[in-house]
Amino acid sequence: MNSVEFLDAVREKHDIPSQRKLAQFFDVPDGHINNYYRGRRKLEAWMCRKVAAALELDPGYVMAEIEAERAKRTEDADAWHRVAEIVKRSQAAALVGLLAIGLVSLPSVAQAADPGSVYYVK
Repeated sequence: MNSVEFLDAVREKHDIPSQRKLAQFFDVPDGHINNYYRGRRKLEAWMCRKVAAALELDPGYVMAEIEAERAKRTEDADAWHRVAEIVKRSQAAALVGLLAIGLVSLPSVAQAADPGSVYYVK
């Protein structure tokens, strides 16, 4: 994923109708978001952490994907994509482990308002 795809995913997940509202959501100036959408800048590390939190992702995954986007050479981008995939798989494996030992549970999709959310057992 690239900067715009991550921002669009946040907008979709949180039902944010505009770039202006997205800027308010992240508490950044409107121009900041506009620059991401126009390709003038890529997500910085601090913004990657905000995006990761909004999408319930490991920040390392988002950061690695953005470094891949930032890379000038294909082989560098490919290496960053591999790092991102490793982080993504390790996050999924950790969730499966927590499910297996009963620390978290996931309701059926029909019950979940947000199927990607994690629900903790009380």
